[in-house]
Amino acid sequence: GIRHVCIEHLPNRQAHDRLYRTFLSSDAELLIKVDADMVVVDERFVQRVVDMYLGDPDAGLIQMAILDYFSGGEIQGVNAYTRHMKWDPSAQDGLFTDTTGTPAERRRVVWSTFGRSVVHSPDPSPFQAFHFGVHRAVKAVAAARAGRQDRALEQLMYLERCHVHHAIRRDPRLALACIGAELALREEVGPEHVDYTTGHLKSIAQPYLELPTVMLQEELCRRRAEPIADPHLRALVGDRSELSKRARVASIVLLLPHLKIFGGVNRFLEIARVRCGELHGSGEF
Repeated sequence: GIRHVCIEHLPNRQAHDRLYRTFLSSDAELLIKVDADMVVVDERFVQRVVDMYLGDPDAGLIQMAILDYFSGGEIQGVNAYTRHMKWDPSAQDGLFTDTTGTPAERRRVVWSTFGRSVVHSPDPSPFQAFHFGVHRAVKAVAAARAGRQDRALEQLMYLERCHVHHAIRRDPRLALACIGAELALREEVGPEHVDYTTGHLKSIAQPYLELPTVMLQEELCRRRAEPIADPHLRALVGDRSELSKRARVASIVLLLPHLKIFGGVNRFLEIARVRCGELHGSGEF
């Protein structure tokens, strides 16, 4: 009962248009959209999404959070659509390409259920990471200029989470994503660079891809210190440390006496950073 449709070698907007038209012209009841940079690791994922739909047939859109490499946490990533979805190609643009117009009462947002079923970009190439940062930041700029502060802030918070993750892991690919974002926030790259099919971004990215790790860190610090010209965006960015606090969930609900914690050093560093911040804010530090 599953039909796997692969759409490739098309610009972003045209690819989404073909995808949704293919679904709506078929006899399928459910579309699960998995992007090219997502990896399904749960062999029962499709069945679990189907079960959710069968239990809630009035849903038009199920938005599922998944584990994300760039932020080191969960983000809204996989969407599943039913026949209740509406598709209007004229309502799309080159950046926000999947505005389906599903009414709020038919939307279902799921955070924890599929958090370990799909991974977003688990092992990106350096250029893919750079491109991803550019794409997110270009969206933030466009949304800010259009007066959509909610959309712009969503992207900015995500990018700041990526920077915090880089501060912990020091993965050069995270640095490249952050540098790409800084270039876009200062409009040194724009919407014309985000389409993979054009290749416009590769020549801009190449000098950064060749930098050693230490120089990447220095370049990122230099870029973040530069002013942002656009006043609307500058006002939204504000204090970056505040963006970071708003971007992540930093609470431990329950810790049992017999609980043992297993994991790498990074997890303990994250817990320490959160706890130090809480104690400092409460005056107990």
